[in-house]
Amino acid sequence: MDKKASRELLKNLFSALDKMGINLSEGTFTDRKGTQYHYYTGLITPQDDTIFVFGSNPEGRHGRGEKAGSSGVAVREFGAIRGVGEGLQGRSYAIPTKDLRVRRNNGHKSISPEQITESIRKMYEVARQMPDKKFKVAYHNGADKVTRCGYTGLELVKMFLAHPVPDNVYFSAAWRRIIEGL
Repeated sequence: MDKKASRELLKNLFSALDKMGINLSEGTFTDRKGTQYHYYTGLITPQDDTIFVFGSNPEGRHGRGEKAGSSGVAVREFGAIRGVGEGLQGRSYAIPTKDLRVRRNNGHKSISPEQITESIRKMYEVARQMPDKKFKVAYHNGADKVTRCGYTGLELVKMFLAHPVPDNVYFSAAWRRIIEGL
């Protein structure tokens, strides 16, 4: 079974379970400080109540093809708009994490943590205005794994936790492990 067929099968399975009131793909956890967070497992699938949060670039040059990563998924399945680098688009939300115009360091860490954290804060404001939606953050890399934007999972988690996280923001199960370890 190819990747596209597997994704479709999982999407249909989780959709059927949701319709039966069985949700195996989401949960809550508490960190060491007692703060409660939400997490999801598996793939983020298009649902009426789901906003797909993905790393973007200021130019909105979202990926194309099989190796497009989360930005390609955002365009194909969640209504992200090419040419729009930040904000709510369809059922997706773009957070600029990599500036493709910067060539030093092969484009890695081309947007500062402060800029990314500010973009996350803006996303949290939108999430608070839409309490009936689940904002699912598409990052699922481990603590030490470097993403396409040049930051590790741990570095990105710290950026996402720099401001109080709204109750309708969901992190991946991989990030749950990072957050629980902080």
